Amino acid sequence: MLHLLEKKGKGLKWYVLVSLSLLLLSSCTTFGPTISDTAELMNISPYNQSLDAGDSVDLFCNTVPVDVGVLSYQWFESLDGTAENGRIIPGATAPVYATDTFTQPGIRYYYCKITNTKDSINTADGKIRAYKFSPIFSVAYTGLPTVYLNTHTATSEITDKEYLENCSFTLVPTDDSIVADDEVEVKGHGNSTWGGKPKQSYNVKLDKKKELLGMAKSKKWVLLANYFDRTLLRNYYVDSLGNTLFTHMPWNPTGKSVDLVLNGEYMGTYLLSEKVKLEKNRVTVQDISDLDEDVNGDGVINLDDGGFLLEVDVRYDEDKYFTTKQGVAVTLSDPDDAEDISDEMFNHIQNIVQTAEDALYSDTFTDEETGYAKYLDVDSVIDWYLINEFTKNVDANFFSSVYMYYDPADKKLHMGPIWDYDISCGNVKLYGCDEPEGYRIQGALWISRLFEDPAFRVNVRARWDELKGSLYQSVNHDIQSDADALEVSQTYNFMRLPILGTYIYPTPKGYLRRTTYQSEVDHLIHWLNIRYKWLDKNLPTE
Repeated sequence: MLHLLEKKGKGLKWYVLVSLSLLLLSSCTTFGPTISDTAELMNISPYNQSLDAGDSVDLFCNTVPVDVGVLSYQWFESLDGTAENGRIIPGATAPVYATDTFTQPGIRYYYCKITNTKDSINTADGKIRAYKFSPIFSVAYTGLPTVYLNTHTATSEITDKEYLENCSFTLVPTDDSIVADDEVEVKGHGNSTWGGKPKQSYNVKLDKKKELLGMAKSKKWVLLANYFDRTLLRNYYVDSLGNTLFTHMPWNPTGKSVDLVLNGEYMGTYLLSEKVKLEKNRVTVQDISDLDEDVNGDGVINLDDGGFLLEVDVRYDEDKYFTTKQGVAVTLSDPDDAEDISDEMFNHIQNIVQTAEDALYSDTFTDEETGYAKYLDVDSVIDWYLINEFTKNVDANFFSSVYMYYDPADKKLHMGPIWDYDISCGNVKLYGCDEPEGYRIQGALWISRLFEDPAFRVNVRARWDELKGSLYQSVNHDIQSDADALEVSQTYNFMRLPILGTYIYPTPKGYLRRTTYQSEVDHLIHWLNIRYKWLDKNLPTE
C-alpha cells in the first residue's frame, strides 16, 4: 500500500511512505494499465499517478502464479515526472521510503523498481527476470499554509448548507506553528459554486474566536474554492483593492491563500477568507438584535440605535426578506437568526430601507437636506460603484452579493462590504461582461437613479481621478506578484483539476488558447488594462 502522509514541519513538508512488500502477490483494483498475464506483470513501464495527502492505493494488483522469491527494491527520483529522467537514490533499497525534507516549494516525483532475487522465472513465454516499476508519484510542498479539515465522515457527507457538527480544523502556517486546532462546524457555501462541482466552498465555524494568519479574531470563516476562476486570484485581488484603495467602505474582507486537505484528500488552492458579518473586527455597528435599555443610558430600547447588514439577492436566500417599491430584492444577512428578529424589528428595518429609496426616487432627490444624501452614505456608494464597475462584476447589477449596512451612528445606509468576484474581470460570458468595454453597474436599480444627479456624476469622476494612478500600478504589478506566490500551489491544483483550456460554465471565449496558468493571469491583466482605459475615457466628467 502507498500512504502519502503529511508532516507538520517547517512550511509543511509532505513525506511519501511506500510499503511494497508482497505486493506482487496481492490482488485488488488497479489504478494503472490492466495486467493480463505474468509476462506483462514482470516488465511494465511506469505510468503517472498523482496522489494527495492521506491517499492510500495498491500498486500491483494481479496474482502471480509463480514463486517470485524475495523481493528487492531500488528507489528513484524523477526530475520531470517521467521515468526517462529518473535518478537512483543511493541507499534507498528498503520497501518503505521517506522523502528528504522539503525546504523549498516545489513538486517532486518518485518511483520504485521491484525485482525478485531469483535469476529467472519459468513462464509460458520462457525464462525472464521478474521486475516491475511502480507508478510515478508526485509529492508537493507549495509554500502556502495548509488547512486540514476533517468531518470524521465521508467527504460526501457535506451535502448541503446546514452545519455538520463535530468536525476538526487544523491550520498549519509556513512558520512551523499550528495556529488553530479546533472542533468546528462545517457547511456548504455559495449558490452557483455549490453542488455537483469537483471543488466546493465551505463555511467553517470555530468553537471560539481566533485570529487566523493575521486576520482579525472571529468564529466564522469561509473557504472559497474559486473553482470558476482559473487565476485563483480574483477574490483575493479585488478584496485587496477594497482594503487599500477604495477605503470609503471602512471594512472589506481579507483572505489568505491556503491549501485544503479535506478528510485526508488534497482539494486544491483555496482562499481562507473573513466572512461578512456584524462583528467588532468586521462591520462594526450595534446589532439591532442585541439592543438593551443601556445603549443610551435612558432605560429605553430604541430601535433607531440598532444596526443591521443587508444583501441584495434575488434568490431571497435568507429567512427574512422583502422587496422594495422599485423592485430591489433585499434579504437580512445579519442578524442571521430569524428568531432574534421580532416583527417590530423587521418592520423597522424595512421602513429604513424604503424611506431611503423613496427619497432617492422623489422629485427632490438631489436636495442635500431632503434627498438621498440624507439617507445614503454617498462616499461609500461611490467607492462601491467604482470597484464593481471597474471589475464589471456581473452580480453587482443588484442581482446578488450586493451588501449594505445601516449605521445607527449617522442614521445612514452604507454600501459594502464587497464580496464575490470569482466571475468578475471578464470571467463570465453573460450580459457582455466578458467584454472590457461598456457599463454594467450604471444600469442597476438605485445606481441608475444616482447617475441622474450631475453632482453625483462629478463626484464619481473626481474619485476615479484620485485613485486611477494607484489602480493602474496595482493592475500591472500586484496581480503578477500574487500569481507568482501561487506558482507551486496552482500547479498541484490543476494536476488535480485539469480544467485549463477546457470549458466550464460560464467560461468566456478564448479559453481554448489559455492552456496554462500564466496565460490566464496574462488574460486577466490584459482585460483590466483595457477596462481601465475605457472607463478613464468614458466616465462622465459633468
